[in-house]
Amino acid sequence: MKVLIVEGDRGEARDLANCLYDAGYDYEIATDGIRGLARLRVVSYDVALVEFILPRISGLELIRRMRLDRVSTPAIILSSLGDVADKVAGLNAGADDYLVRPYAQAELLALADKIDAPLGCSLMGLSGVPSDHPRLLGMQGMHGHYASSMAMHDADLIISLGVRFNDRVTGNREKFAKLAQ
Repeated sequence: MKVLIVEGDRGEARDLANCLYDAGYDYEIATDGIRGLARLRVVSYDVALVEFILPRISGLELIRRMRLDRVSTPAIILSSLGDVADKVAGLNAGADDYLVRPYAQAELLALADKIDAPLGCSLMGLSGVPSDHPRLLGMQGMHGHYASSMAMHDADLIISLGVRFNDRVTGNREKFAKLAQ
């Protein structure tokens, strides 16, 4: 899993990085909201861990802007601000979850694993998502083979992967539709 840590406090960023490294995750660190947003716009991450209070722009503003830019990376806000109003503001800004400090490392890792979601699939019966993935909805491919799930709002993504129309396949047939006629 590839994680972006957006944290203005270098000590906190180092602690998060050590936790992720020990768990076998790849990570990058952005030390302010502008740098974090720039990385999210050009790099695909499985999850972003975003501090509520950041230099340059806040974590809330970073998440608002990434959602306006249609960046679909799941975002978890990490904060010592634990009031209900702060949590609601974070979730309304587009965060997928909100974790209040202090938290256990196991709690953070479990949440990061749970929130990681597949971005797309092939309807031709091929799957890039393990069958035991917790977010797998399970659907049949067009040729009767088990395929991965996908969020309904990502349905337009399948066009770029290869879709069957009237026994013809668009996209990369060898990669995405080996069983197509």
